[in-house]
Amino acid sequence: MVEAAHPWFPRPQGPGDLRPLGPSGELGVDELFALLRAPSAREWRDKVGVSSPADGSAKASTRLLESSGWVFKTDLGHAEAERAGPQARLAKQLQLAARVELWHPDKCWFLMWAQGRWWPVSVCPRLRTLRSLDGWAAIEAAWAATLEQALALSDRHGVGLDLNPANFGFGRRAEGGGARGPIWYLDDEVYSALELSDLAAAVVSRISEYPEVDEARWRSFGQRLRAQLGARLGAYWWRHSASGAPAEGARPGVGEARAWAALIEQVADVPLAPSWEAARAALSAGLRARPRVELRQDEGAQLGAGAALPAKLTAVIADVHANLAALEAVIEAGEAAGVDSWLFLGDAVGYGPQPREVIARLAELPRLEGIRGNHDHMLCFGGDYEANRMARESLRYAREVVGEDERAWLMALPVEREGVLGAAPGVEPGRWLAVHGAPVDPARFRAYVYSLSYRPNLEHLVTLGTNLCFHGHTHVPMAYRLGVEAEAEPEQLELREGGTLSIDGARALLFNPGSVGQPRDGDTRASFALWDRPGRSLSLRRVRYPLAETVAALDDAGLPEDLIARLELGR
Repeated sequence: MVEAAHPWFPRPQGPGDLRPLGPSGELGVDELFALLRAPSAREWRDKVGVSSPADGSAKASTRLLESSGWVFKTDLGHAEAERAGPQARLAKQLQLAARVELWHPDKCWFLMWAQGRWWPVSVCPRLRTLRSLDGWAAIEAAWAATLEQALALSDRHGVGLDLNPANFGFGRRAEGGGARGPIWYLDDEVYSALELSDLAAAVVSRISEYPEVDEARWRSFGQRLRAQLGARLGAYWWRHSASGAPAEGARPGVGEARAWAALIEQVADVPLAPSWEAARAALSAGLRARPRVELRQDEGAQLGAGAALPAKLTAVIADVHANLAALEAVIEAGEAAGVDSWLFLGDAVGYGPQPREVIARLAELPRLEGIRGNHDHMLCFGGDYEANRMARESLRYAREVVGEDERAWLMALPVEREGVLGAAPGVEPGRWLAVHGAPVDPARFRAYVYSLSYRPNLEHLVTLGTNLCFHGHTHVPMAYRLGVEAEAEPEQLELREGGTLSIDGARALLFNPGSVGQPRDGDTRASFALWDRPGRSLSLRRVRYPLAETVAALDDAGLPEDLIARLELGR
């Protein structure tokens, strides 16, 4: 056969046989050629055609080559005598790579002439796959984060991924047992938007791969997924179906419960050997459980601990950013005002000197409903490449001092919460939503609501049937409203300290309580809000805190001086 006369992985005869497409990162034509022709390059024949949990490709036509820490990939079925076909295939991937943060930033694609055909080839730094993680705790945390990111990607871009742990990797030289840094997609193939059956298979298929995991831990994993995906799954289910239309019977606010019920039905339908049915039942029980996560300390602090009576006065706080002195001042002011509950809009960490202490203090608050902000997400799951210099340095510091219990507490926070507004005479109850960033953003913690973006966000709330949305992220107290009148136009409202803003005067209302730990509106005082639930009103509050204590702690931690200047200027 002709194939036997050629290397298993095709090789170019000279640099002129290579045609890079798009950005090539640190690899030029000469570097690519040297890697492909290096005597030390290894053909990964043992990683092709695999059907076991081992890392590799199930497709027998796949070709893999490792050379000096780089992995090359191509496929026998994609090579053609004419260049147009392989080039068109790679063009689609390059277009997707340009708009979606999916593959490692050093990954690149090129055409190669070899064996009388043009081959579409990708090359990526060799990454540790999720399958190589040590210990179930690391595996379940990384896999839950991966599923959350895959769902967000599908929601935002209509792209589905092959949800197999062998297709996801992290770090270039990761150390230790857990995933370090962002998680990247390793496969080249993408598919249509995810369906619930895809998520169910991605979860259930892991059961037989990890026989050492007992039923208690499968139940815990189900609880983690329920807490981490939370309302995102409901919103996704409402917006998507196989036909691209909202799922039958789904509507905002109702979608979450129905989506989880539908997912659990799909979990029951995934083929599985009878010997694993007990593990499947435990997983399903965890998926049914309402999120309730404990910070494992002696005091037994809880997130979202239930109470017999409905909340009446809620303190709304956001962007604490590891500033313990500011948080303590806000807690004292809230308690003095008589609050009986707390709504935390994310970003416990980042920028400040006391991330561990702030997480523990938040977890102690009675009847706290919390969500995860972008800094919390980066601390737990990576993605520092998106952050500015000050954020990256403070995150490195936070990773040194935040313990596993605190990290687990943050990881379990959902990216959004929602509920029913208290009824009032002659007024429909309505619904409220809480996100860190912007409601129109599927990720919920990346985009900002400000003067140029509030209109589409208000329109999105109307589409969702949501009357009130709390958000943070900008560190500036602000409100935007779409009135109840048919001819009403979206407007920016002036928030006065101590003033009262009625929820009833709005068809849709966006409300930002400002930042507890790093205000940026020119006022150095900590900012928060009081939510009078029976009165259906909001009030902005400011409180002084011992700023000098935080400045001294920043200095002791060796964090950038720019962070001190920001606190002292309130900018």
